[in-house]
Amino acid sequence: MNETKPHPAAPISRKLFLYPALCLCLLATVYGWYASSRYLKKEAGTRFAGHTDEITSQIVNRMEAYRTILRGGVALLAARGEVSREQWRRYVETLRLTKVQPGVLGFGFALAIAPAELPAHIAKIRAEGFADYTVWPENRRDEYTAIIYLEPFDARNQRAFGYDMFSEPVRRAAMEKARDNDRTALSGKVRLVQETETDVQAGFLLYVPVYNNEMSSTTVIERRSALRGYVYSPFRAKDLMRGIIVPNWHDIDVEIYDGTEVGENSLLFDSNEDGHAHTLSGQRLFTEKKVVDLYGHRWTLHFSSLPAFEAMHERQIPLAILISGLVISLLMFAVGWLQESTREKAIALANDMTAALRESEERFFGAFANAAIGMALVAPDGRFLKVNRALSQLTGYSEEELCGKTFQDITHPADLAADLEFLGEMLSGDRTTYHMEKRYLHKSGQVVWVMLSVSLVRDKFGAPLHFISQIQDFSTRKKLQQAEIARHAAEAASRSKSEFLANMSHELRTPLNSVIGFSEVLLDRLFGEINDKQQEYIGNILSSGRHLLALINDILDLAKVESGNMELEVSSFLLRDTLNASLTMLRVKAGKGSVDLQLKLAPEADVSIIADPRKLKQIMSNLLSNAVKFTPAGGTVSVSAIRAGGFIEIAVADTGRGIREEDKGKLFQAFTQLESAYTKEFEGTGLGLALTRQLVELHGGKIRVESVYGKGSRFSFTLPLKGNTGEDRP
Repeated sequence: MNETKPHPAAPISRKLFLYPALCLCLLATVYGWYASSRYLKKEAGTRFAGHTDEITSQIVNRMEAYRTILRGGVALLAARGEVSREQWRRYVETLRLTKVQPGVLGFGFALAIAPAELPAHIAKIRAEGFADYTVWPENRRDEYTAIIYLEPFDARNQRAFGYDMFSEPVRRAAMEKARDNDRTALSGKVRLVQETETDVQAGFLLYVPVYNNEMSSTTVIERRSALRGYVYSPFRAKDLMRGIIVPNWHDIDVEIYDGTEVGENSLLFDSNEDGHAHTLSGQRLFTEKKVVDLYGHRWTLHFSSLPAFEAMHERQIPLAILISGLVISLLMFAVGWLQESTREKAIALANDMTAALRESEERFFGAFANAAIGMALVAPDGRFLKVNRALSQLTGYSEEELCGKTFQDITHPADLAADLEFLGEMLSGDRTTYHMEKRYLHKSGQVVWVMLSVSLVRDKFGAPLHFISQIQDFSTRKKLQQAEIARHAAEAASRSKSEFLANMSHELRTPLNSVIGFSEVLLDRLFGEINDKQQEYIGNILSSGRHLLALINDILDLAKVESGNMELEVSSFLLRDTLNASLTMLRVKAGKGSVDLQLKLAPEADVSIIADPRKLKQIMSNLLSNAVKFTPAGGTVSVSAIRAGGFIEIAVADTGRGIREEDKGKLFQAFTQLESAYTKEFEGTGLGLALTRQLVELHGGKIRVESVYGKGSRFSFTLPLKGNTGEDRP
């Protein structure tokens, strides 16, 4: 019987095979170490030079990025003309400077100020709420600039608010270079005014000039005249260069000097704070010096290799080859152990992911519950799955009540069809979100306007899970919109009324003139004799007709002004002639009432003016008629005129009854007559003063009244000497 003999133990032969493999690996490692040492010594210098070129390029590129950002600020100012502090702040926030561009203290605008404009500038900034604002230092200078915007406007940057960078020679040199050449300019080394006594760093600034768009800036002289200011950024050198150099270059010492001189006073930055490379060059394997021209200013960059760089190129790579051979051999024996370790790590990772997911869900639902606007998770059939407190307060239902309803239950019937149509488009894939104004029905029954935004959440297979709805109370804004619509409708109705009155007045005047004319013919007995009774009746008809015609004429004129159809026929004429003519027309009426008419024309007012002479006579006729009408026998009505700058002020004063203080506000209202018991004695349309005010304002003037009850009144109005040019009225 043959017995099957076991084969020799496989592990023994495999182990024997592993030892020669390990020896070969070690021999290859030694050879690799030897060959790489020689090669790396030769190539180290080339790599060092490549690194210095790359660092230099990174610095130049970063500065160019800052220049581009500053040019964006210039474009903002050029596009908008004037930029408010809030607009500047929002613009800078979009740049995310402190996060994306470390080392930049801020993004600012320094305004160029002429000495004569300095007080007005300070007053303007103080009026914005900065009561202690001033331009500093405060000594007198031929030119000023002031930092008015600098974001972020934190405690450090507030130290620079109002600072005149033109007052400091290094900054001024860069600013003048930028202004005169219309180019970006870099300043020399300075201590920034934002520095405190802690962690003081060297600084510098980058300027881009801003010119007035409406002025030429071709020559140096034109640029100086057209200068509005500078968009600029201050930099702390250490913070800036740490963000560029330190994260990537731990094995090379980089020193940056202002200008071409290398020394302690010109040092801007040293990545190795333990010692300056230029003093240790003899101890370093590699050094290099570069001079970089940045925006008209030079920096000297001094590079030297650090022990980490030298060790990496001389020992670390060859040593890594040796260690890797050992590790590979050992890994063959440790596969089982590593597999178990991998399994444990996978379990730990799964636990971490589960915890992270749970934490994420908690954060989401925390934000959901405490959101300031209404939030809801809605099932595809419209049921509320979850709502927050804000939506509950908006609708008047408790959260539990809402979760027992559908959105259809609380939607205004007029808005439901549009809402369902949008939801259908989302479920079919035609939309991903939608926004609409709609109305909810409050629990109390009142209508609540909201702005609704809806998005759809699907599962990994694309099936709809639920909608996420955001609901913002829109009631106040909706009421404002409706009020604005009502205001426009009222204005349109007013214009229609004025146009209607103007048209109707024309239709009424034609037959009325016939009545007046026929009455005058009858009174003149052209058709034969009339008795006393007939003469009285015809006289009443004529008086009433003339009164009605005056009323219609006033209505027509007032309607023309209100509808914008009244036009001035201006010409140049002597003021004295028009005032005398106006008095002449009223002398007969004044004589009947024993009222004395006087003209007091100041010498400087005896001039020609540009106005509508017929409208001026109408203004004077209305004012003089009222004055004569309400002045008792033996009284005086005087007309005076004085010059007030570019205006003539004309006044009509009487010694009549006067006006009560509480009635002054009604004087210039249409169809209003004061003291009805008193005015029954005197006929009037109630439109004269209203029309007078409209005619004065049409000329570009103003009318006012002064009166003491029982002693008399004084009506005065202003007219521009050169016609209505839109100048400020006195």
